[in-house]
Parts: sequence; structure tokens; C-alpha cells
Amino acid sequence: MSNNVKKLSIWLIGVGPIAREYIKVLKKLDIDVKVIGKSIKNVNSFYQETGIKAEPNGIQNWIKRNPILPDAAIVATDISALSN
Repeated sequence: MSNNVKKLSIWLIGVGPIAREYIKVLKKLDIDVKVIGKSIKNVNSFYQETGIKAEPNGIQNWIKRNPILPDAAIVATDISALSN
């Protein structure tokens, strides 16, 4: 197999219970994951449980600072929370 295979990039949106389950699988698959949460409190809690740092302040702020989109995104939060 070629070493020129691009590594898949995924955004995991949310840091709650569902995101914590997703991150277990994504870590085992060795996928490049950027986790995006809203509150610093919840982001810190996610880190304490998973050892994975998440970015606070929500998806809209993340996109403003990082306009290059991933290959895929997993929305692990209530859809109505995305517009807040």
C-alpha cells in the first residue's frame, strides 16, 4: 500500500456523551479529529474524560478562524444548538 494516502480529516461537533462515544472509535481508527465544543467548562470536562483537547466557542467561531473544511463532520449535539 502506498504511503501517499491522505489521512481523513474529521470535525467532531459537540463534547457531550455522544461525542465521547464517537471519540473512542475515532481514536482507535487513528483518524485526524478536531473536536469543537461551546463552553469552556464542557470542553475541559471532555478533555478530563478523553484526553483529547477540544476547541471552545462553537462551530461558527471555529469556521471563522479555520475556513478550510474537513473531509467530513460528525454532529454529536442537538441540531438546534448549532444555530445558537
